[in-house]
Amino acid sequence: MNIHFEYIDRIIVAEAKRTDSNRVIDVSTVVLANEKAIAQASALAIQVVSSDEAIRILIENINNQLDQRVTVLEKSRYENEGRKGLSASLLMMIAGLLGGLIVFIVQKIISL
Repeated sequence: MNIHFEYIDRIIVAEAKRTDSNRVIDVSTVVLANEKAIAQASALAIQVVSSDEAIRILIENINNQLDQRVTVLEKSRYENEGRKGLSASLLMMIAGLLGGLIVFIVQKIISL
C-alpha cells in the first residue's frame, strides 16, 4: 500500500509541476500580449497625431483658398457695382447737360 501512496504522491507532485509550468507559460503569454498591445497603442497614437496634423493643415489650406476666392469675388462684385453706379450717374449727368442745353437752345430761339 505504501508503494501506492508513494506513486500517488509522485503523481500529485508531477501534476503540480505541470500546472505551475502552464501558469508560467500563461503569465509569459499575457505579458507578451500586453507588450504587443502597448506597442500597437503607441503606433496608433502616433498615427492619430500625424493624421490630426495632416487634417489640420489640409483644412487650413482649404480655408485659405476659400478666403482668397471669397475676397476675389467680393472685390469683383464691388468693382462691378462701382462701374454700374458710375455709368448710371454719368448717364444722368449727360442727360442733365443735354436737357439744359435743349432748354438753352429753346430760350435762344424764343428770344429771337
